[in-house]
Amino acid sequence: PLLSRTTVLQVLVPGKVWALEQEQGIGLGLGVSTNVRMTVVKMKDKRLLVHSPIAPTRECLDMVSSLGGDVAYIVLAT
Repeated sequence: PLLSRTTVLQVLVPGKVWALEQEQGIGLGLGVSTNVRMTVVKMKDKRLLVHSPIAPTRECLDMVSSLGGDVAYIVLAT
């Protein structure tokens, strides 16, 4: 389900860039899944840019909050 996915936080550049990943199934009862990744960048003004947002679970939102900045931009990739 959308709001019960486990989120994993990975530091890519300490204090500046993080990746948050969740497993996403394709449904249809096929048992097929892949990881989806959101990247968060802390800008010079300490605000955050979120690229390719993932499911906003409580765990995910808490992890983003722990990065120490307000989300200023969200970029949704196609």
